[in-house]
Amino acid sequence: MNNSTTAVFCTEVGIARASVLSVIGLLTVVSNITCLLALQKTGSINHQTRLFLRSLAISDVYVVLLVLTPSLGPIALGHWLFGDNTCIACSVLQVSSIYTENLSFLCVSIDRYICITKPFAYHRIVTPCRAKFMVSSIWILSSGLAIANAHATNWHAQCCTVLAISIHFLRCRTTMILEPGSSPSGVFYCHSLYL
Repeated sequence: MNNSTTAVFCTEVGIARASVLSVIGLLTVVSNITCLLALQKTGSINHQTRLFLRSLAISDVYVVLLVLTPSLGPIALGHWLFGDNTCIACSVLQVSSIYTENLSFLCVSIDRYICITKPFAYHRIVTPCRAKFMVSSIWILSSGLAIANAHATNWHAQCCTVLAISIHFLRCRTTMILEPGSSPSGVFYCHSLYL
């Protein structure tokens, strides 16, 4: 297979994969907006749990709109299109969203654990004020950790993919290199190989 045939094949595969990710992203946004609307209209879920679930749904939408969307072009074409500063910004957003989602899951789990194990003390332990503090802390801590991670690992790249998923998609004409000392958070750097 010569270079032009390989490039066409890689572009077609990249476009197909970007299309599949677009559909998944669209379904994610629609399902999370539906979840937010259901939480708004359902009065049977207590305020604290509703707050944690809203945070989780918003962080999912945040991932799709701010991380997946700018990464569709690089997935389709096999190289980063938007420059190093945008790459670093998308990487920070990705790491922040990972932290936000995981911490939101943690809060939902703790909330449900307390509700089940201490049903009579639940409303004393998990107050609306504490729930708001926890959600605020999640978003602030996630952003702070992502920015600290960016400074600690000194992110820079010629070509960058921000989705951990795209590691599997950029095999044709790129090689993935995990920089020494960088975070295993799913942010990978690559450089092009011209054969």
